[in-house]
Amino acid sequence: LLHTWSLAIEEQFYALLPLSLLVAGMVFPRRWLPGIIAVALIVSFALCVHYTSVYRPFAFYMPHTRAWELLAGTFLAALPRLAVSPRLANGLGIAALLAIALIVVTFDERDPFPGWMAAAPVMATAALIYCGNAPAAVSSRFLSLPPMVFVGRISYSLYLWHWPVIVFVSYSGFAPDNTATKLACIAVSFVLASLSWALVEEPVRRRRILVSRGRVYIAAGSAAAVLTISAAIVVSGEGFKARVPADLRVLLDKKRYATEAEECMLVGDRATESPPCKRGELETTPSFILIGDSHAFALAPGLFRAAQNAGLSGLQFTSNGFLPGPGRKTVGAIHEDPRIARAIAIIEARPAIETIILAGAWADYATGTNWKGRRWFYQDDISTATRSEENVALFARALQRFITRFPERRFILLDDVAAGSELDLNAFVRHSMLRKNERENAILPYEKMNERREVYVPVLADLEARNENVTFVPVFAEFCQPHGCPLFSANLSYPIYRDGDHLSNQASLSLKEHFAETVFPHLEASAAEQAQQNETRR
Repeated sequence: LLHTWSLAIEEQFYALLPLSLLVAGMVFPRRWLPGIIAVALIVSFALCVHYTSVYRPFAFYMPHTRAWELLAGTFLAALPRLAVSPRLANGLGIAALLAIALIVVTFDERDPFPGWMAAAPVMATAALIYCGNAPAAVSSRFLSLPPMVFVGRISYSLYLWHWPVIVFVSYSGFAPDNTATKLACIAVSFVLASLSWALVEEPVRRRRILVSRGRVYIAAGSAAAVLTISAAIVVSGEGFKARVPADLRVLLDKKRYATEAEECMLVGDRATESPPCKRGELETTPSFILIGDSHAFALAPGLFRAAQNAGLSGLQFTSNGFLPGPGRKTVGAIHEDPRIARAIAIIEARPAIETIILAGAWADYATGTNWKGRRWFYQDDISTATRSEENVALFARALQRFITRFPERRFILLDDVAAGSELDLNAFVRHSMLRKNERENAILPYEKMNERREVYVPVLADLEARNENVTFVPVFAEFCQPHGCPLFSANLSYPIYRDGDHLSNQASLSLKEHFAETVFPHLEASAAEQAQQNETRR
């Protein structure tokens, strides 16, 4: 029911607009009304553009950042009714229809929407409404065709139904990007919308049922009460976990697969004030540091267990969404991430740290997207990203600046694990409840995994080629099988991933020997090299 956010915004708008206009009419002359609406529209649009670059979900969901789209129609209604010449109506109407068609084809999830881009469909729609004053215009006649009118009639029901249909298909494990699946979703949505329009909307609208206002209020109040009570029961029952079979319910126990040493995941003020964790063989002086985000935190148990077995210790500085990239910041942000300065200070204060291991959700930073569909845009002193593709160069420059900061230290760059809904335990349980889903069939296709690796691996390999003190170790290169990346271990006893892109604690610990074979030879080489350099200086 996520899509009901837009209905909430509309209802809030419809509740506030009359009151606002009433107050404005009491304070200002009526002729000022279009200008007042225009000012409100501009302010709302400016907020939308600002928050699209700073924090896109806020810009997308908040009423004051989307009100300008509804105010565009309000402004049009407030203007004096002007006669529209047939020539102008034809030209403007055709241009508006073509613009909307072009928008449908060219806009995609990589674009920074809503922001500036939302102005295009809003202006095109306003133009179509304006051309409606000329019934003989091509656009008016096109929108008056029976199929178009029918879509308009069922549009409210169509909006209500389409998203639950898509979500149910996704939960069921069908491929939502498949063309046949898309067409099926459209067909089912139209059937359901037509039925609810004919059986609910029209009878109420034509007063064939709920014929009096009192009955409407009683029905609406009863429905609200039933929904409120139902919601309270579900919340108090914690979602009725017993509805999930016991073998699947185990997979939803987050603590069972959570990464150990949770205190080493620095969040909030702790990321800029708390000392890094010391892990491994605690009786020895730390010779390396692991720096990164939650992905680095998830692989830490296996890495530090390998260090302990090798008689080594290291520091861990991990924090959610942290990329140690000086000069890189979110578009619209005034300052760069303060955790970068903290990481630099930690290293500078510890000359015994010979090696810096960097790990993280590289594909997210290089593409500006994650597997859940979230998008980020970054900037530095060279460019401001307006499309996610620009993030690749920004990502490379950010890491290079950090490496350049410590020419006397050795860097080990680790690759990242695969990511996708096929590796998410919640998604697996959902699919298993709706249709049979065996553990051995829970696999992320190799092509999907490799598509994201091909973006960031060349960047890490290039950093190795351009810097003598950098080694790229692709510890997860052979982690997936030839046909894809499995969610569960070979014996199906535990999940390898806990939420789509983080290793489970069990999987991380199972990799300790692999880390010992792939990473620690470079640590030993780094120590030998550092000793030789110190001897040379003496």
